[in-house]
Amino acid sequence: MLQAPLFAEPYCGDCITREICHAQHTEMSCTELGPVHPSVLHITSPDFQSRFLEVNGFTFNVKAQVQMTTSLPAYIPVIKPREWASERTLPYVEAIAVPLNEVQDLARRSFRHGVSARRLLGLESGQRLIVSGFAHDRFLEKHWPASRRRTLLHTIRQLEPDAVMAWNYSVWHRHSSGWAYPRIEQLYNPKRSLKVFGEMQQLGISAIPHTYWGHHDDLKRWVSWILENSSVAMLSLDLQTLDQSTHWARALDILSQFRSMLVPRGIHMVFSGVCKRERVLELKQVWPESSLMNTGAHFRSGPLRYKPCFGLDRPWLLGPTEWSRANIFNEITRQYTLLFGDEHYKAIGQSSVA
Repeated sequence: MLQAPLFAEPYCGDCITREICHAQHTEMSCTELGPVHPSVLHITSPDFQSRFLEVNGFTFNVKAQVQMTTSLPAYIPVIKPREWASERTLPYVEAIAVPLNEVQDLARRSFRHGVSARRLLGLESGQRLIVSGFAHDRFLEKHWPASRRRTLLHTIRQLEPDAVMAWNYSVWHRHSSGWAYPRIEQLYNPKRSLKVFGEMQQLGISAIPHTYWGHHDDLKRWVSWILENSSVAMLSLDLQTLDQSTHWARALDILSQFRSMLVPRGIHMVFSGVCKRERVLELKQVWPESSLMNTGAHFRSGPLRYKPCFGLDRPWLLGPTEWSRANIFNEITRQYTLLFGDEHYKAIGQSSVA
């Protein structure tokens, strides 16, 4: 019989996170070697206490206010606003999303032209503007300090979006170099995202919590928090880092468990990052009350229009000169809307029962 290796845990006895960490005797414990990387949190990090206090501990103790979000369509295309400037008008869709790292540029151009962000994007009445919470770790870390975070949050509010996802601070298990991230880092980052959610709500922003977990215990913590905060009716989750099929299958299994714990509440989930047709269908089956958000329509309607389109049909190949970027954008949006719409899900369910 194989035995799991035991790792030293010299700091666990008096650690203030011990009750929720549970990493002693694992490779994710805070070992005597210290931080594996200067930016990664470790109990011996010089700024550990200040970082711990800044987020008011790692427990989910943020009280949610009533969410002011409206209902969201089945599919929400993510765009880079500046790339549509030459198009003069954005294709008509129920909602569009802009990435977090595009917010400041959009706000500057809006101010320079003396019009609202909605006017600049050509959005009509009834079209919803969403701000995605996903950004690369470097961007998120740069804007975590209180002054920069406050500035970015106020900039988001200036755009007057209909909904904003809380920022997606990563929960990694293992670095590409091979070392395992300390469990304490997995506790810190979701709490940072939840803190941002709370700060958004305080500013009157229609915020959506971003859910992520590194351990099954975290899933239970999210369920407890959601059940305790009855005002939360919508969540977001980014899945674009799941490259391997085994990781994807595991994610679907966990999502199924997650939803089963929340079924009485009927939580609506906004998934981002998934583009492949087969994965889209699997995701909708696992969590029917959901919306899909990705960059598929944006990128595949541009210079990449001749590349395979995630398993979608490409009718523009039959008459490429007759298809403008806006037409291709609308066609891809139409296909994703059908795939992730409630009617398509019901049809799949009926056929599987038959």
